[in-house]
Amino acid sequence: PPVYDTWLSTYGYLDYKKIPNLEFQGDFVDVAWRPDGSDALLLSQGGDLVLYDPVSQTLSALADLGGSPARVAWQPDGDFAYIAGRDGDVPRLWRYTPGVGVAVEPFIDLGGLRLQSVQFHPEDGRAVVVGFTESPLINRAYVIAPPYDSATAQQAWGGYPGMVDACFARPDPLVYDGAEFILTSEGWSGAKSRTWLTTQGTVLENGWKASFGNPGRATWHPARPLAVLVGTSSNVLYMFLAGTWDKVYTQDTGSNLSGFAWNRDGTRALITGRAFGNPLKGTVVEYRLLEGVAATAGTFVDQSIPGFGSAPYAANSNTYLHAV
Repeated sequence: PPVYDTWLSTYGYLDYKKIPNLEFQGDFVDVAWRPDGSDALLLSQGGDLVLYDPVSQTLSALADLGGSPARVAWQPDGDFAYIAGRDGDVPRLWRYTPGVGVAVEPFIDLGGLRLQSVQFHPEDGRAVVVGFTESPLINRAYVIAPPYDSATAQQAWGGYPGMVDACFARPDPLVYDGAEFILTSEGWSGAKSRTWLTTQGTVLENGWKASFGNPGRATWHPARPLAVLVGTSSNVLYMFLAGTWDKVYTQDTGSNLSGFAWNRDGTRALITGRAFGNPLKGTVVEYRLLEGVAATAGTFVDQSIPGFGSAPYAANSNTYLHAV
């Protein structure tokens, strides 16, 4: 990667290095770095839990989960990671502990539940796990707090669309009188976001606009009272700030966004999506926030992977970079 003297000074372009892989088949659907940066976990569509070692730049198998994992997230201290997904019609919340292995958490076992995501609160270590059941569609969210032996709070509400992600919000005295809340991303078969006031056990409308498209991954800013939901059917970011929604387009830098991640201090983010362009590029967009101006003001820089349609990628216009 480039050297950044400070986030306000010299920016460079990302230098991509290929990681040899002859073992794991199918898409990698998610990635999560251990909080200390020592290694990263990857999930394959076929159910593999894979370790990436940045020193040797190699991939190695940790476990065959025996199901369809969707999201992986590290507990903030790096003691373990949760993996949300399902095995057939059975929801699965796997727990990977370094040096121990993988176990299935037993306290989310509702038949037919499609677990879609898990995220941790960055400060107190609670996890939020979300998904939905079909026929009828019921959205379900669970909060799991230390010592991680039960769901300490849960909420359910009916009606389309289905929930694909949710994130803990940074309390804001201007929003819900400073109460704690979780922001949902409901982008399966429709487009919606709602607010779960966890202490009151209430789900509220939050001003999501009917003109917005389908949202996907949800991320809360590390320092500002700002949430970002990626637009999975366009090149737009949906931003929730001070109780108000806005949308920002990533200009001509790709479409059908899928991945979004802030750096540690929230000065920059990387966004991934569907391959685009002629010649084809693997969509990676850098979002640089500006300091001292509006909380959502920033610039976009195309950091896409060149030559994506050629070997060794051999991608096409339906190829996605799912996560970052």
